[in-house]
Amino acid sequence: MTYAIGDEDNRPWGHYQVTSIGRNSLGAGLCEKHLRIDPHAVLSLQSHRWRQETWLVLSGELTVLVGNRRWLARTGEQVVVPAMTFHSMANLTDSACIVHETQEGACSEDDIIRYVDPYARRTDLPLVQDAAFLASMNLYLDLLAELGFDLSQAKQNQSVSSR
Repeated sequence: MTYAIGDEDNRPWGHYQVTSIGRNSLGAGLCEKHLRIDPHAVLSLQSHRWRQETWLVLSGELTVLVGNRRWLARTGEQVVVPAMTFHSMANLTDSACIVHETQEGACSEDDIIRYVDPYARRTDLPLVQDAAFLASMNLYLDLLAELGFDLSQAKQNQSVSSR
């Protein structure tokens, strides 16, 4: 599904709305969204084949997982997520967090590869489960535990989809 300005969707973690579509200075696809990450919510552990993302925290605090690093991004801070990098974001606070996301490359929901999803959406395992994946997975499972998600269910969803 290719995005159009005004597209929006409610997700288990919050909401997104597409605010801009076009091309960047190199001619690659460009899509901008506003995301609302609800309190105590988390996005799936995922990557994208054909796009990079830049997140700008407009309000609130965002717990960020990119590769083998986890940190807190506050209002005004920016995060760059290269293509094919394992990543996620979460809101560990009691207030919604608003993020401006800029996608460059393939601007499509079809470019999401989910590896672990606490909301039982379809997941896939990477062909090679190397140190980078395992480090990201461990950080993500720690994040789920902090948020009170049932880790056995998340692991079961992942193992079922990998068959």
